[in-house]
Amino acid sequence: MIGGGLIFAEGEEWRRQHNQLAPFFSTRSVELLIPSIHETVACYIESWPADARQTRNLLADFRSLTIAVIARTLLSINDSRETAELAAFASEAEGAGALLGWRDYLALFVRARVGQSRGRRDVARRWRTWIQEIVDRRAQFGKSATWDMLELLQAETNGGRGASRDEIFAQVGTMLSSGFITTALALFWTVVLLALRPSDQETIRNELCSAPGEPPRRTDLRASLASTAFIYESLRLFPPVYMIAREAREDDRIDDLRIPQGATVIVAPWIAHRHVAHWPDPGRFDTSRFREGERIVLPRAWMPFGVGPRVCIASAFATTEILIVLRKLLSCYRIELDGPAPGPVGRVTLTPAFQPVFRLTRIRAA
Repeated sequence: MIGGGLIFAEGEEWRRQHNQLAPFFSTRSVELLIPSIHETVACYIESWPADARQTRNLLADFRSLTIAVIARTLLSINDSRETAELAAFASEAEGAGALLGWRDYLALFVRARVGQSRGRRDVARRWRTWIQEIVDRRAQFGKSATWDMLELLQAETNGGRGASRDEIFAQVGTMLSSGFITTALALFWTVVLLALRPSDQETIRNELCSAPGEPPRRTDLRASLASTAFIYESLRLFPPVYMIAREAREDDRIDDLRIPQGATVIVAPWIAHRHVAHWPDPGRFDTSRFREGERIVLPRAWMPFGVGPRVCIASAFATTEILIVLRKLLSCYRIELDGPAPGPVGRVTLTPAFQPVFRLTRIRAA
């Protein structure tokens, strides 16, 4: 599904793709997307039962919700059937790639491209057909009523040409496969910590939820220092992308460690975020690490979105989405865990050892 998209592109091709997508994830563009994100989030949460108390699997909810946001903002999809189809593709692709098969190990050892399994090829074929139908429909009926990523990719950019069909497949697949589960997990771990820290939950509720029925202004979200610091500290302790791997292009050296060409170099945010050299009392939850007076600061060792030129292009989008979801959720419900909190398990992403049940107590009408 990702193909030759932004994640796997290198060199000049990566720079070209990055420049192609950067306008969609700019600060100004994310601000224009806030009403769409807010409406999608509000419709989803308002569809829940009106019970005074209920239990929910919020990880499953966050997965569905982040898919709906991607469908709305990337492809202008509001139809529940098409959103469900998109969710099914994402789940299939996630399941197909979650564990290595014998072909993956063979590719690692022989250092060559090895054919994918029939199941993975089937997901890719159906994905391309589905996206092509979206592209063809857009070509038939013209532009969407709202600006989205597909419109950006089809525009006359990149030296006078829009993205090719293969590029559209790759970039939409990249944003789907890399964007929905990481944001859902960031929301999940943040809400687990909010459930364990009711006083912080109340502080964030008071800061975010003054007028939850209306789309927030970007300036209000930027001014939500307590909420932002809480999210950042949650991402420090539970970074969804807990490990980043790169291959050394040439012989290199870090202090006394020799790195031969072709070696795999692993940078682990999970370790960097908990290292005593970078964080006083690193196991303690402390939002003050990210605040200096009335501004947010980002310590150099904090890298849940990566770091450097290849930092996640959608980090501002993801943070904005998390704030909007918390704003709506906490305005309606007080959240507790119905049982113990799960520990983390490192797979492709940092997942919970089990999916806990949350108790939600309504505090106002959705």
